[in-house]
Amino acid sequence: MHYLLQQLTHFWSLVQGCKDLLVLSLGTGKVTKSYDANISRNWGLISWVFNDFHAPIIEIVSECSNDVVDYNISSFFKASGNHFNYLRVQAYNIQSDIEALDNTVNTNMKKLREIGERLLDVPLSRMDIETGRPITLQGEMSNKDALIRADKDAWDTLTTLYQARNEARVSYL
Repeated sequence: MHYLLQQLTHFWSLVQGCKDLLVLSLGTGKVTKSYDANISRNWGLISWVFNDFHAPIIEIVSECSNDVVDYNISSFFKASGNHFNYLRVQAYNIQSDIEALDNTVNTNMKKLREIGERLLDVPLSRMDIETGRPITLQGEMSNKDALIRADKDAWDTLTTLYQARNEARVSYL
């Protein structure tokens, strides 16, 4: 019981620290891909590692780690009452040939830029910590508006810290 209370106290101190943080998380795009359980249950090791020019096990683990991190950060900020201090910008359901990190041909770069520009006008979404899925909240601002607000908040915070540091330096002298 003592250990549990210790962990709860540690967790709560982490949650309280979220009010002092502003986190901008930029995703690299998410391809929604599913595997048919009736087919994949018969796969052997080779099929999980290499299947139709894909590596299903690596794709699943990679996506899972991204989702777990997003889920945990969303939970911390929601629990602290500062969910606006965490901004995740992610393009969903993009084509797999576009999201390949090693595809640097000009046409792909142009497509990625277009996706990014369209993403600015998309309403802000948040992870639903009950389902783990992104949801768009009614009346939310666009990603562009949220980025502008985050930039203003960060600038205001940095300005305040700079002024406080200079005032402390002057009073010290």
